[in-house]
Amino acid sequence: MKTLIELLQAFQKGRSDHALNRQAVDHSFREHIVFFDDNKTTENFEAQIQLTLNEAGISAKPTRFLKAINGFAISLSTIQADQLRLSSGIKIVEANQPIQFTPPIDAEKTTTSSPSENFKPINYWTAADTDSGAPLALTSYDNSTASSGEVLPYGVKAVWNGVDVSTLGNIGEGTYAFVIDSGVLNTTGDLNLNTTWSKSFVAGESPFEDGEGHGTHVAGTIAALANGEGVVGVAPGADVISLKVFNNNGGDSSYATIIEAINYATDVINNNGLDKSKVVINMSLGGGQSNALNNAVIAAADQGIRFAIAAGNEGIDTDYTSPGSAGDHANVYTVSAVNKNYEMASWSNWDDASGGDDVDLAAPGVQVTSLYGNGLAWMSGTSMAAPHVAGLLLAGGVQAGEMVTANAAGYADPFALIQTSNSTLDPTPAPQPDPTP
Repeated sequence: MKTLIELLQAFQKGRSDHALNRQAVDHSFREHIVFFDDNKTTENFEAQIQLTLNEAGISAKPTRFLKAINGFAISLSTIQADQLRLSSGIKIVEANQPIQFTPPIDAEKTTTSSPSENFKPINYWTAADTDSGAPLALTSYDNSTASSGEVLPYGVKAVWNGVDVSTLGNIGEGTYAFVIDSGVLNTTGDLNLNTTWSKSFVAGESPFEDGEGHGTHVAGTIAALANGEGVVGVAPGADVISLKVFNNNGGDSSYATIIEAINYATDVINNNGLDKSKVVINMSLGGGQSNALNNAVIAAADQGIRFAIAAGNEGIDTDYTSPGSAGDHANVYTVSAVNKNYEMASWSNWDDASGGDDVDLAAPGVQVTSLYGNGLAWMSGTSMAAPHVAGLLLAGGVQAGEMVTANAAGYADPFALIQTSNSTLDPTPAPQPDPTP
């Protein structure tokens, strides 16, 4: 039987162990992303944050201010995060998570800029039936030569419903594509890069570095100039704003960093009074489901800013990914991938419409040729599909075409096409007959 002294010693040890465990919890700090309720706004945003933190008994200071989308980031312990969730006017408190760059499904650098290059036949799709032809109202295209002399990628021609967009000139001039990605090279000679608004969120790296080649490829599909070099984009000549969130090795990013880039883009758009019908944010990226990331997209979309977002390449329901699962919201277009015969790629994410259809449109995402380094490459992935829709939004609008051929699970989306009411399709009005006397 234990003596009184032994019992007291055990009691004190228990109290000490409990204190240490509590201390470990209290001091396991990590960055959290916080959003206010939509109706919780004041003129003095920083004062509003401080008041909320004071009420929750939190003395820490925010690490990022996200005023344009009504949020902030802050380093909190688990207990502090729980306290803040209970505070009045708080909508979301979510621990930040790292996010890695998602490489394309496949990629190959071209040895020549010639559009006659032979592409390897790769079957990354599985049709639900044996019909491998294009849907009745859609025509299959191959890479060809644009009227301006450079490569006209099959996808650009397809979303323009057979029109060679280079015949219309650089119709994207005066519009703006914010590309949240791995950076965009400023050495291609085929892009109008906005050096004033571009920004890197990666320490020590310029927004015009792109070690992965991904962001440059995306930008080329959206906006490559009709200038006889490289390729022609869907909205040739649009200003490209590079927002670099992945480092040159494809890492060093997080949900909070991507949200910060969305906030920055929203701030630039609003503070410069840009016409939101001439602006798009392209996000050819994604990860696991995140209420915070989806909320950031929706907060900007509610201000009239449009998004083109990759559905993802896991071959799963997009409900389990972000930001793709924000696609059922107005101004947010989540895009699946098809090949040149309009067949859904087996790896493309999809969505069950019965739970709210997050995937809006399908666009070319298999062996898409665009800028890579100072040359060209083809890549496959929904990352390549989203910029087609981004370009259409800048070129005058997007409309749903015929349903593409479904994947093996029976899921399909309407193909993205330029709006037929777009006046740029016929820049020279037809002569009018003389009035009847």
